[in-house]
Parts: sequence; C-alpha cells; structure tokens
Amino acid sequence: MLKGFDEQTKPLNDQELSVAQDIKVGLNQLYAQHGDRAHVSNKRIRQWLKINRGITLSPARIRKIMNWARVTGYIRCVGADSKGYWISTNKEDQVSYVQSLNGRINAILKLRNAYMEQCNLKPEDIPYE
Repeated sequence: MLKGFDEQTKPLNDQELSVAQDIKVGLNQLYAQHGDRAHVSNKRIRQWLKINRGITLSPARIRKIMNWARVTGYIRCVGADSKGYWISTNKEDQVSYVQSLNGRINAILKLRNAYMEQCNLKPEDIPYE
C-alpha cells in the first residue's frame, strides 16, 4: 500500500481478482478484433462491469487491478495512455511505451528532488519502506 492512499492501494479482494479475469478476456478480445493499440478506457471498463456484472468500482480500484495484472504478468504487454489500456505485440510500440515510462520516472524524480531541496531534506532523513 502507498502511504496516504490506503484505500486506493489496498490488496485486491476476491471480487477484484475476478474482475481482472474479465478485463483480461476483454482486452484479448479487443486485440483479436482490432489489433495493436486498440484502447479500452477505465471509464468503459467500469461501465461494462456495472451493466454486465452489477459491480461498481472506483477509477482508482480499476487502476490498482490493472497495475496488479501488468506487474504480475497476468495480462502481458499492456500499455496505457490517456486513451486507455491496450495490448501490444508491436516492438516499435513497446519501445515507445517504455520510453514514455522512462520520461514519467524522470519527471517524478525531478519533482522529488526539487521538493527535498525546497524543504531542506537529505536522503538520510527519508525512511524507505
């Protein structure tokens, strides 16, 4: 869990794990029908779940489910951007996505470093969990 985001980042429950299966099936069907970079948004996933399963989840919980599915490899080669999630088998798209992740990592590090400097914090002041 992330400090300050306990509810959003708590471990997945059984219902959310079953939702991961639904998302996996849906993304694979979308890929089979439309190929690389066919997107499905967080909002569309939540709408489908409400209509077809009677399940209401927050956008944060969908992101948590997707993070789990991607980090564990439960759904492989899933990218994400402002349009939604997609499965890619195209190496060029995969490399581009990793470059995007690297840019986000660098932006977060710059923010962290600036914040620490502004607050006169040293690395040894920060306990890492």
